[in-house]
Amino acid sequence: MIAFALFAVAALVIDVGFAILTRRQMRTATDAAVLEGLRGHDSSTDEQRRMQASFLLQQHFNDIDTPYAGPRSFGAGPVLDFSDENAIPMGDDFMASQTVQVPQDATSVSYVPTDFALNLANAENADEGNLAHGDMVSGTYLANSLSHREDSNYIRDDFQRDPSVSPGGSFLVRMRRTNNTSGLDSVAGVSSRGPALPYLFGRGTMLASSSKGSGITVRATSIADARPALLVGPTLPILDAQTTQITNIPGLAPFELNYETWQSGSGGDVEIVLATGQISGSMSGQVFGLGAISGSGVPSASETSITVVSNTGFPTSGPFEVRVDNELLLVTDVQINADSSAKWTAERGMGGTTGQPHAAGAPIGLVMNCSVGQLASLGRADGLAFGLGPSSETKGGTGASTLIKSPALGGMYVPIVQTLSDTGNLRVVGFVQAYLDQIQFKMNSTDTLTATVVSREQSIAPLNACSRYYPPADAITAGELQEIFRKADPRLAPLGYLSSLKASLLSPALVRSE
Repeated sequence: MIAFALFAVAALVIDVGFAILTRRQMRTATDAAVLEGLRGHDSSTDEQRRMQASFLLQQHFNDIDTPYAGPRSFGAGPVLDFSDENAIPMGDDFMASQTVQVPQDATSVSYVPTDFALNLANAENADEGNLAHGDMVSGTYLANSLSHREDSNYIRDDFQRDPSVSPGGSFLVRMRRTNNTSGLDSVAGVSSRGPALPYLFGRGTMLASSSKGSGITVRATSIADARPALLVGPTLPILDAQTTQITNIPGLAPFELNYETWQSGSGGDVEIVLATGQISGSMSGQVFGLGAISGSGVPSASETSITVVSNTGFPTSGPFEVRVDNELLLVTDVQINADSSAKWTAERGMGGTTGQPHAAGAPIGLVMNCSVGQLASLGRADGLAFGLGPSSETKGGTGASTLIKSPALGGMYVPIVQTLSDTGNLRVVGFVQAYLDQIQFKMNSTDTLTATVVSREQSIAPLNACSRYYPPADAITAGELQEIFRKADPRLAPLGYLSSLKASLLSPALVRSE
């Protein structure tokens, strides 16, 4: 009896320990894959985003390029072979006295999901696609569900699969190691599995033979849901290795819009006053965080001294990062003149970009993050200092002019601002997707621009946005936070601006990991 007790303790420590480790490894992979799958909700086809999620999950177990490549493989738990030579049948598919062997093939000592299934939706028959027991499932997460458990047939009260081809706003990814007793765990194109985790010391305990023979079933399930973005990053240039072309990572737009005018409209014509950057018309707001190069420009790719029209809207000391055309620069020193112009000392070609000459008047964008709760109007500019200046090519006779086209004017994640009653501060209460189009000088005017605000429908940011709250650097009050996240009377409306914001920018959030 002492031997049985010792085996029981060893089983509890080693066998259950293997199961916990296996589940943790599987959850780490499904957590990453489910976020990737939801990230492509609006920027890729359903098949493309599932393929990308599958690729990322499998790469999690790829040891080829690590110091541990070869015989040391950290897959989703160990895989062991049992030899039936000299084994004793005990019934219920259990054989006593089997010989335990580690697979000779180094790549087979652990489970790696090489056949992870896409479980695509079926346009002709909804009952034959995006099935609830699949490796990946698109649907809707029900956060207020009383139960967050998954039954033996993979049905959940808190997640409803989407029977249509159009993907839902939530995504589920699962891995499993089972004996497929239900027949749902290894369906071609729908689901995949690894072998059940075998008992080691548990084989010598008083467990039923059927349990010893079937091994330990291990599942890992992750669910991601689309939530309002609370932090966005800057618009940055990236080099496409295949096309060798520079493209933009979507990010913070260089202007903000007021909550009331955004809620009442869906885009339209606006005017921008050059002297202040103030936006008025169908929507009101402010241009911020932009400047312009003055003098004779930056004549070479190695020049470290840069003169700007105005330092208004930029930090008064370094270091801080800016973008000019497709180059990132790190400003290390700032010398401000009496007329607000400034001379910067900068390191060139930062962040993998290449130093290049820049023309006078080239717009400068401040590289920065922006979070909900941050004080709005991050920078004001004077005259052409915020980079919306004319090009050298002016159309005569009309008073209108084309504008310098610069990536510094890009960015689509627009802060929505509101004056909070608690303190009277103008703060960011959410983000939407929009951009300024058709920018040109107003007829017969040198100090006003016209533009069109083009807005987009509610969508999930493909990257460069997250739903985690990061408090801004300034001292935001508890009352301001309550007003942003909750309306004045929480009994009537428990959520604040983030819930009521029209076409709010969304980002993937991990809501379940089990």
